[in-house]
Amino acid sequence: MRKRAVLAAGTVASLTLLGTGIAPAAGTPDKNDATTTYTVLMAEGADRAAALEAIREAGGRVTAENRAIHSFTVTAPDEGFIAKVSASGAVYGATRQRPVGYVPKGKRAPADRDTVEKEHLAAARAG
Repeated sequence: MRKRAVLAAGTVASLTLLGTGIAPAAGTPDKNDATTTYTVLMAEGADRAAALEAIREAGGRVTAENRAIHSFTVTAPDEGFIAKVSASGAVYGATRQRPVGYVPKGKRAPADRDTVEKEHLAAARAG
């Protein structure tokens, strides 16, 4: 249980660094068809079915799940989702997903992953 609490705290801290859960200000243009990708963290001890129901009722659709840390990747309307889903006791919190960095054009290193993986497998076989 302690491991899960530490894991949940780390996830929430990461989510907080990735983006605030602040909804757009009132009076912004209506974007009925616009959606955003969110990360939703289930509350500790909460029922998975209740969390999924809260996501659905808030207008979200689960696209991926990480059962190890009780989080869901959700596609939902741009506006109002965070407040609606966070009102449920089955949900610890939610945040919009967004990139935290980028590689400038022309600066990308060539991918040499296959070579490294082959060397690793050869070393593992050799003992």
